[in-house]
Amino acid sequence: MARKPDPEKIRSFLGQIHEIQAELAGGLPRERGIERYIDLGFNPAQARKEVDEFLQMIDVFRGLAEERLTRDEGVERLKAIGWREEKAQREVDEVIERRQQRQAFEVIAAALAEGLSRPQLLKRLQRSGVALDKAQEYLELFAELQRRWRELYERQDRGGTDEGDLQL
Repeated sequence: MARKPDPEKIRSFLGQIHEIQAELAGGLPRERGIERYIDLGFNPAQARKEVDEFLQMIDVFRGLAEERLTRDEGVERLKAIGWREEKAQREVDEVIERRQQRQAFEVIAAALAEGLSRPQLLKRLQRSGVALDKAQEYLELFAELQRRWRELYERQDRGGTDEGDLQL
């Protein structure tokens, strides 16, 4: 009779894989990543495959974030490493949305530093290529993040922060 999988061991194993992936994304050398996968019980060929596919995925996401790749190029590269088209499209669109949001936040921060009014700020966002509805959405999100940061710093000033306070 087969034993039931131990959920705690599965969580630990997946946590170790995520840790290796985070280190690879942060610059851990490929060969060291492969060694770490082998230490987890992967055979060398599978360890190389896992590391290489992860590094290719990271390269695609960075290329999209830095505007070195188009949406279609990102989708095609993810499909080339075995992703389903729908998942590749969804993930690429998410990376592009985050990039556009970051760029909009940079415009908003600069405009606020210049003392622009909300209508002026919205016009500036539109001139930078952001649709009006998205510009309003980004401005509301930016304001919400500012409010949360202000609350966090006020709590710090009163000496009342803990890890739960840091969740945005």
